[in-house]
Parts: sequence; structure tokens; C-alpha cells
Amino acid sequence: ADSITYFNIIANDNSIFQGTDDNERWTKTEFKNWSREYFKRKSAWTFVPQKGRNISIKNNVAWFDEKLDSKHMGRTRGNGVMVKDGETWKIEHYTLSLPIPNELINGVIDTIKNSEY
Repeated sequence: ADSITYFNIIANDNSIFQGTDDNERWTKTEFKNWSREYFKRKSAWTFVPQKGRNISIKNNVAWFDEKLDSKHMGRTRGNGVMVKDGETWKIEHYTLSLPIPNELINGVIDTIKNSEY
């Protein structure tokens, strides 16, 4: 997996990546250190964007949301804020989440409440 390209699109060492677990809030540096072992593999993670990405831009700031599919997590959602650095857009903040169908939410809430979390 190509960690250099992946981390070069993140704006700076204080940029934030939030994962799906409540404890997954990392700076670029923290995320790079945590994910090092994953990037030693042929593929770290594969998320395929689906149609319907929404992007808004104002001056040198953009924000977006996207639906993603992956073999290991199924449907996920990404939300982010990007800043323009010269001619290049870079991610300042990104959140990966799991959309939960309304008809399943009560069971998910109960599972979380009853866990040792």
C-alpha cells in the first residue's frame, strides 16, 4: 500500500482523522504511526466511492460527504474538510462513519449501551 501518497494529501501534522470507533481521533502523525503495519501490506484498506459525492467550496475551503463501499466494512460514509494549498486540495479533517439504517438503530444503541465500552 502507498502510505506516502495517502499521507501527502493530508494537510499537516495537526490535521485530524476520525475513525468509526469512539477512541479513533488522530492527528496525521498519530494516524501514520498507528497505521504503519497496515501499509506494509499489499493493500491497507480499499474504499470505493459511490455516485453522489457532495462537494461545496468557498474560497480556499471545501467540505464534502461521500458514500463508500468496502469488502471489510460494507457501506460507510466519509465527511471531510479540505483546504487549498497553492493549486492542491488537502484534507484538513476527515471522519469515517457507519450509516445505520433507522430500523436497526435501537438494536445498535442497546448493543453499545450493554457493552463494556
